[in-house]
Amino acid sequence: MIEPALLLRDGAILCVVLGGLVIGSFYWKPRMYLRDFPGDISESASPMTEAETRLSNGFGLLVVGIMVGIMVWSASEFGPERGVLLMILHAYLLFQIFNVFDVLMDWVLLARIDPAHPPIAGTEHAPGWRNYGFHAVKALKGSVLGLPVAALAGGFASFWQAMV
Repeated sequence: MIEPALLLRDGAILCVVLGGLVIGSFYWKPRMYLRDFPGDISESASPMTEAETRLSNGFGLLVVGIMVGIMVWSASEFGPERGVLLMILHAYLLFQIFNVFDVLMDWVLLARIDPAHPPIAGTEHAPGWRNYGFHAVKALKGSVLGLPVAALAGGFASFWQAMV
């Protein structure tokens, strides 16, 4: 059986850690998110430099690593005695908690951006700054992407617990 209290605790940890990293990095270096915005924004801005691309890729790996690490830790806490399929389900539900949080965080960040004075030069008045649907669709795609990530995390947690 799924444990809602464990999911909420670990979901809150995941959201606070990754949410803090994402919000902080967005205010620090918003251009590293050019690939995550609607096309009109990324096309209006000057292309990412090599350094920005490296930073974006490295930061993306860090975020995914932390996410998977927390999912593995949480699935391990959930317990191998419940079986690998329930551990994968637990990891997927944890992923979904962050997925929903992420789209809400995107919407709040977008609502705070003044399209006449956006954080990325060259994107002034781009309609994408108010394209909330774009982020909702990305969240739906994330739901599908979360399946193999959860399978990896739950499977690794089960394997790890069997080795301990």
